[in-house]
Amino acid sequence: MDAFKGFEVHFRTPFQIPDEEWAYFTSCIKLKNLEKNQTYFEPGDNFQEIGFVAQGLLYTYFLNEAGEETVKNFSWEGRLASSYGSILEKKPTHLGARALEPSILLTLSYEQLLKLYERHRCWERLGRKHAEQLYVDRERREVELLLLDTHSRYEEFCKHYSPIVERIPQYMIASYLGVTPVALSRNISKTRSSPVQKDTFPA
Repeated sequence: MDAFKGFEVHFRTPFQIPDEEWAYFTSCIKLKNLEKNQTYFEPGDNFQEIGFVAQGLLYTYFLNEAGEETVKNFSWEGRLASSYGSILEKKPTHLGARALEPSILLTLSYEQLLKLYERHRCWERLGRKHAEQLYVDRERREVELLLLDTHSRYEEFCKHYSPIVERIPQYMIASYLGVTPVALSRNISKTRSSPVQKDTFPA
C-alpha cells in the first residue's frame, strides 16, 4: 500500500520500529480518504483517534461565537491530525479538521495507541517525541501572537511551514496569524517591494 511508504519514511526508520511491531501496527491501522474540503472531524464530535497524514494537507480550526472559522494549525505529509485535548479528557472536541486538498490518512484509535505503548518502547519514544513537538509548537505560537508584529509573524510562518506555504490560501494564513486578509496582503506587498539591503565593505 503506497500510503504506508510515506509513513515508514517519517516514523518507522527514525524510531527503529522492529519488523514484528511494524506488522502489528499495519494490522491495526485503517485507511481514510478525504476529498478536498471534506471534514475529518467537527466541533462537538467525541473524537478518539489519531490521523497520520500519508498524503495531502489538512487544517485544524475552531469556531468563534459568530460561527466563523479560525485556523489553529496545519497538518501535511508526515504530520498528525487529531484533537488531543478531547482524547485525553474524553470530552467532545472544540476543534474541527478539514482537508485543504485530497488527502489520505492512516488512522488509529487511541485505545490501540495505548496498546502499542505497552507492547514496545519504540512506540513510547514516538509518542514522547510527538508530545515534545506539540509543546514546542504551542510555545512558539504563543510567543508569535504575543510579541511579534504582522511582518515578523509572517516570516516565522514561512519558515515553519516552508514545505506547504504555496499550498495554503492567503486568507487562511491570515486567519492563522490573527490578522485580516487585507492587512496580510498589504504587508506581503510591502515586503516584496522593499529594496534588498546589500552588505557594504570598506574599500
